[in-house]
Amino acid sequence: MNLFYKLYYKIFLSKIALNKLDQEQRELTEINIKKHARIFVIIILAAIFTYFIIYNYYIDKIDTVVVSLLGVLFISGNAWFVMTFGTVPQRFLDLAVQITEHLFCSFAISMAATFVAVSITVPFLTPILFIAFITLYSASVKYDVVDALKLGIDETLYKHAQVGKRYFIRELKKK
Repeated sequence: MNLFYKLYYKIFLSKIALNKLDQEQRELTEINIKKHARIFVIIILAAIFTYFIIYNYYIDKIDTVVVSLLGVLFISGNAWFVMTFGTVPQRFLDLAVQITEHLFCSFAISMAATFVAVSITVPFLTPILFIAFITLYSASVKYDVVDALKLGIDETLYKHAQVGKRYFIRELKKK
């Protein structure tokens, strides 16, 4: 990992001990660190752009902007939190990472843009909103990285459940 990814890891994910993970888990975690670090850069750029556009062109339409952003925030946030790696078969890892990246990116951008829009409207709330934003963002990143470590768990549980089911059916047939 390069310096930027290492710094991002230290800030948001240092509680996840990479050296205690097996090779596959470590690789998946590093993929997720890179994914979230890229998204972090995108949301910073989106926040700056949002501030510039709203402040200079749409200050009188702030209510429309916030309502529009909240729609995207709720839909992408719910979809992203519902998607869990535990239900994804191992063979679809690349697709699962891509889906979660897109959903999380949409969620994080709309969350940052909403934060900026509300901060423009009520500047005294900015410190509180910033704390809420950074803690929600941090928790979301941790959730996504830890959730990825459950990749294929439902598939494995299903296979083990089938073994038990066959055993009990055989035993019932004996009676």
